[in-house]
Amino acid sequence: MIIYLLVASSFTFDQLPGVFATLVNVFGLTLVTILMGYGLLSLPKECFQRRDYKSMVNVCHRQAEALKAEQETIL
Repeated sequence: MIIYLLVASSFTFDQLPGVFATLVNVFGLTLVTILMGYGLLSLPKECFQRRDYKSMVNVCHRQAEALKAEQETIL
């Protein structure tokens, strides 16, 4: 890309730091957008699931029973 800019236009090496800064900013903004999209969905989902205490207790009981059964088979 840089070679193309040097050959095809009046691009100079003095403009190179600006091009790198632009590329880094584009990459950072893309990464932030992807990760923020995940966080915006997962945090409310987790809070909504934690709000239902009865189902959380049932899940914990099932996990405890599974661990107990696994422990009994090992011993």
